[in-house]
Amino acid sequence: MAYDISLYKVPNDLKEQDINEDILFDIVHEDIENENYLLAYTNFSMGNPKGVDFAEVFDIILTNNDYFKIYKMNDYHRAKSKLETLELDDLMLERINKFLNVIKHELNNGEIIFFCCD
Repeated sequence: MAYDISLYKVPNDLKEQDINEDILFDIVHEDIENENYLLAYTNFSMGNPKGVDFAEVFDIILTNNDYFKIYKMNDYHRAKSKLETLELDDLMLERINKFLNVIKHELNNGEIIFFCCD
């Protein structure tokens, strides 16, 4: 078993709605074209301490039960600060920085983005 961690954006036609877990679930699981909204993906085997480090940086919960977290610019800044306090290997830093770069880019473009852990 593994933890899948994905970063998605909310489709433009849904941005004006009150975004709740049902909408996020539909974007991830039921939207036929959800690949258009998938921004980044990674996974970790259960018990992998690097997965715990990743979750700690982004303040997300590793689970197989559809955990969603809408990510905002203040979350991005907290993640950047948290990253500075941890000692991580180069491969892990590269993985985290990939997500950070995507997050910053999408938020600067006015997108609503969220993590999905399942």
